[in-house]
Amino acid sequence: MKRIILALSIFALSLPGCSDRKTESLDYEALNRQARQDYLVPVRPGYEGVNPFWNEFAVKFIYAPAFDFKEVDGATTYLFTAETNGKEYSFEADSPTAPLTPIWNDIPVGETSLVVEALDSDGKVIGKAGERRFLRDYPFRGPYPRRLESYRSSAKRALEYIHEMPEVIPWRTRTVPDAGKPVNTKFDYLCKILGNLIRCETLLARLEPALKDEALATARNAAAYLIAESQPEGSPAAFFPPTYDERYGTNEVVTLAENKGKTMVMEAVEAAQGFLDLFDATGERIYYDRAYGITDTYRRLQGEDGSWPIKMDIRTAEPVNNAKATPSALLLLVRRWEDQYGVEEFSEMRVRAEKFMEEISLKKFDLTGQFEDVGVNVKPYQNLTNTTANAYACYLLSKKSVTPSESALALDLVRFCEDQFTYWGEFPGEFDARDSFYTPGVVEQYQWRAVVDASVAGVAQAFLYEYLDSGDKLWLAKAEALADQITVVQDRLTGKIPTTWRREPDNDRSSQIWVNCTYKCVLVLMKFAEVLE
Repeated sequence: MKRIILALSIFALSLPGCSDRKTESLDYEALNRQARQDYLVPVRPGYEGVNPFWNEFAVKFIYAPAFDFKEVDGATTYLFTAETNGKEYSFEADSPTAPLTPIWNDIPVGETSLVVEALDSDGKVIGKAGERRFLRDYPFRGPYPRRLESYRSSAKRALEYIHEMPEVIPWRTRTVPDAGKPVNTKFDYLCKILGNLIRCETLLARLEPALKDEALATARNAAAYLIAESQPEGSPAAFFPPTYDERYGTNEVVTLAENKGKTMVMEAVEAAQGFLDLFDATGERIYYDRAYGITDTYRRLQGEDGSWPIKMDIRTAEPVNNAKATPSALLLLVRRWEDQYGVEEFSEMRVRAEKFMEEISLKKFDLTGQFEDVGVNVKPYQNLTNTTANAYACYLLSKKSVTPSESALALDLVRFCEDQFTYWGEFPGEFDARDSFYTPGVVEQYQWRAVVDASVAGVAQAFLYEYLDSGDKLWLAKAEALADQITVVQDRLTGKIPTTWRREPDNDRSSQIWVNCTYKCVLVLMKFAEVLE
């Protein structure tokens, strides 16, 4: 496997034009046929006994699904009947949990109703095992629109857009938010947004020498505010900046009583990575020490089973419930300590977290969302998301040495991201989505089915890493389709990469941009540039 280097040294300063070196050899007719065959194999079906059935709340499928329908006493076989657009497709199987493989490629794209009936030895219906309604989604059918400029150029223009935003400019001279500026950048989500603003500005300082002084001033001032608002040394959550800026926050989520004094545990990683970037750019030790302090707090807060809660009280470090975090971002931070700085003190924490993920979390396959604006008090599998899945897949596949079991697990996660969240075509007004959106695209989570730029980037990265691990060019074709679409949706004049990709957005949402989402796009575009340009 080609080693995937994650350090900032991957970023070249040159901006070459578009290159089709990799894609010239892609035979889309053959790849589309391969995709149709791949889609006949279910994604981690519960009947295999590896994990429970996870798709109780799923509304759409690209891969043939299997459902947790119960056996009926006296049944010898089960009749599966799917109806789409007035036409029926059926087959018989020995179990009500059998996958829809025999008819999957016959079912056309569209809203589908499935009924599974129990039959006795004479073929008589004696009961109903179950029924579901879902969207039989578009398969991959390449090629899709190609990128409009080089990945590097697209990434650099996105950084420049962030740098020149009216909400960002005051940070060049201020160390507190400008309350008079619009809040469409979501600065009231303090830790995530300012942490990633630091990352954007330090990277821009590398890529554009003419903007270096302004960019580093912005990063320093944002860091100063994060430090000022962080928990004091010696406290349970020492050095953690808060998730929510309760003083400047105007968003209704920030002011909810359930969020007062609470923090999303993994978001402090964003600040730590930003501090390390700023240390690399300036050599100023305060930022290194801050990042180290945050990481050391994670070590103290790690549970006996190797886990962390999704959400906790920032003053007491008490979890709000039993929901466990997927620590991909933290594990990447630990890897950075190890590989870039030679710091081994956190390695045991990493090993314990990996064991938790392998032996507990991913045995459930409950890839629950970890969003500060969505509650964590949900049933298992009620709010699945691509973000936890694609991030852990990338973590596994970017190891120096990937074991066969890690490759197999990552492939399950990547297929899940495509099956549940990737849209290769649009359904105007279909039952499972809130808005008409640009495709190909990736929706963020069950409870907010909107195409989000960071989800597109994250899944594109997971597809790319799967290609680098397996050599399967179908994953390369899928990866490029999503990454190229970022350059298609990006504003040609300003460089803005919109956070949500609605075709007819309302005025409020269309004006919002999440800095962390833009930074994710930038990182992924630069990775694509490294591999493909």
